[in-house]
Amino acid sequence: MRQLVLCALLSPMLLVIQGCATSTGVMPMGPDTYVVTGESQFGPGGAQKKALEDANAFAATKDKHMIPINVETRIDWYPSASHVYELTFRLVDSDDPEYRRTNLEQLPDLIVKHENELDADIAIDDASGSDDIYTQLMKLKALKDDGILTEEEFQQEKKKVLETKQKEQ
Repeated sequence: MRQLVLCALLSPMLLVIQGCATSTGVMPMGPDTYVVTGESQFGPGGAQKKALEDANAFAATKDKHMIPINVETRIDWYPSASHVYELTFRLVDSDDPEYRRTNLEQLPDLIVKHENELDADIAIDDASGSDDIYTQLMKLKALKDDGILTEEEFQQEKKKVLETKQKEQ
């Protein structure tokens, strides 16, 4: 019960604390380049949120889009500890390639490359010494069925085996 009361009392305080971020406002640094610094004594999240909100609001007033260039975070210890989020950004139009580049595109997890050509010089070595044509043809068929030989290669090798056997007879 005591914890419940403590949570009920602290919850509104946390909301107030999160909203206590300040900003320097947007300052120009060069052509279409600006900097804004967010500051919060209660954590880096408030400082980051304030800086990004100010940068995006500023870009909207110019009818442009904000592209971050650099971000620096630090803790300033004097006069009291505060989290600082400094954002340097550029303003670009909707049709600017730099703006389109920032859109993320999901890439496939796996890319399979298949090459159709298989250069295979198949020689059937019959270790048993048998001249059994059936055994040689079955070995070729097994190679074709396993995907090692294409249909065309299978037919070529089959033709060689049959021609060799005819010459021997």
